[in-house]
Amino acid sequence: MKLFIIIFLLITLPVSLTLTTFSAATSISEYTKAIEDGPEDMKYKFYLLRGKAFKDSGNINSALKDFSTSIMLKPSIEAYQYRGEIYLEQGRNISAIKDFTSAIEIRPSIYLYKLRGKAYLNSENYVMALSDAALIIESDPNVSESYNLMIEVCDKLEDVELGREKAREALSIDKTNKIANEFISKYPLKIKL
Repeated sequence: MKLFIIIFLLITLPVSLTLTTFSAATSISEYTKAIEDGPEDMKYKFYLLRGKAFKDSGNINSALKDFSTSIMLKPSIEAYQYRGEIYLEQGRNISAIKDFTSAIEIRPSIYLYKLRGKAYLNSENYVMALSDAALIIESDPNVSESYNLMIEVCDKLEDVELGREKAREALSIDKTNKIANEFISKYPLKIKL
């Protein structure tokens, strides 16, 4: 009966809702049972959900393995994103970039561009980080946080003029933007006498 309920919920609920509410209530062993006994066309979701449960429990190696199996069975934005987030946390930026790019190819989102841009920034690929930063600003110019990646790249490149301009734009939307405030503090405007 439990397996039937799991399958029913997975079919009827969106994956994102399933991942946030259902994962907390279902144990890793139940996902394992669903993988063993469930229909073949649903196994990718069970691997995805178990991978998320492993990630939440701190079992990162098992999470990576399950996300990879889920991708092998049926590539999805969520599996690429979750695996990419682990790679990003581990400093495996090239692998993270590949996963975020694969997820973006399925369905672009500002969040995925932010993640990929951060991986580019961490790998010192500033040209690509600037490209993603520009896409984020273009997509959501009225959100202060949209400017943060651009400001961070400008800080690494010591491009004070562009960084200050983007920090001012971010602060005009939200005066509490921490990254913009830190940039302005680090690079104060010098007044010539």
